[in-house]
Amino acid sequence: MQWCALPKEKRPLNARTQNQVAELLGVGPQTLSFWKAYPGFWEEVNREAKWLIGDSLPDIYEAMVKEALAGSVPAAKLCLQCLGIYEEKVQAPLQVYEPLVVIMNNHQLSKPEMRQLAGDDEIEGEFELVDGNGHHP
Repeated sequence: MQWCALPKEKRPLNARTQNQVAELLGVGPQTLSFWKAYPGFWEEVNREAKWLIGDSLPDIYEAMVKEALAGSVPAAKLCLQCLGIYEEKVQAPLQVYEPLVVIMNNHQLSKPEMRQLAGDDEIEGEFELVDGNGHHP
């Protein structure tokens, strides 16, 4: 798991490939493949990788600040976000819905009677006529 979490260029020279790691551990490569398929394996690899990122966090912050000081607006925004003094405002697009009128008919009105009840003149767009059970008459 620790080997999988390491960036490839940071792996030991004698353990760059899965076959080399298997040989060092005294198991066959198929055993490593079996371990990789074990439930929870990749979650643990992810935890290990996060630790590696955390170990590099001061360097990441330093690079971010250097970019911001060099005039990079995105880096400056990121610095301010990390400090909690800037929040990107994302505006959701306005959604427009077509009106839909559903007339429930428990009294078995005829289609013309339902249209009269719906007041065709007052309704723009489409409307759907259904009986009390949601079926189209």
